[in-house]
Amino acid sequence: MSDNLKMGIVSLAQMDSLLQLDVELFYLINKALSNTLFDVIMPILRNKYFWFPAYVFIVMSLFTHYKRGKALLYIISILSCFVLTDLISSQIIKKSVERIRPCNEVVLVHKVQERVRCGYGFSFPSSHAANHFGLSFFLIGLFGFKRWIRSGLVLWAVLVSFAQVYVGLHYP
Repeated sequence: MSDNLKMGIVSLAQMDSLLQLDVELFYLINKALSNTLFDVIMPILRNKYFWFPAYVFIVMSLFTHYKRGKALLYIISILSCFVLTDLISSQIIKKSVERIRPCNEVVLVHKVQERVRCGYGFSFPSSHAANHFGLSFFLIGLFGFKRWIRSGLVLWAVLVSFAQVYVGLHYP
């Protein structure tokens, strides 16, 4: 057997192990951590409209702390980051990987606790999660911020990501 073929088999075995770990982590978050508080909070945390006040706060803060021209430049930069992150995650990665959502996966569909409407798009990556991580790290890179604000921005993205898995739409 050639070295290239052996490496391919190892890669497939490693990929199978990684996918199995992903499913096990999904069950842990989606089922084992299930509780009434999370059942109420997580669908809200993953809802893009819930975060609208935070986006308005960011925009208002920019106009409060900077002259109009600079604030507009920052807003255009932030929007560009968001659009770029969304395009890369939804149009490039999702369409290349084509990973089925756990709530649409034939072997898992009856085991998934679906807490929001499943949808039909692909699962990997979560564009909600990618957009929030992109926005968080872009803001941190742009403004630096104190440690507690940086931690809050990262926690924001982690919560959105966790909620996407908890409600049954994405794998970890």
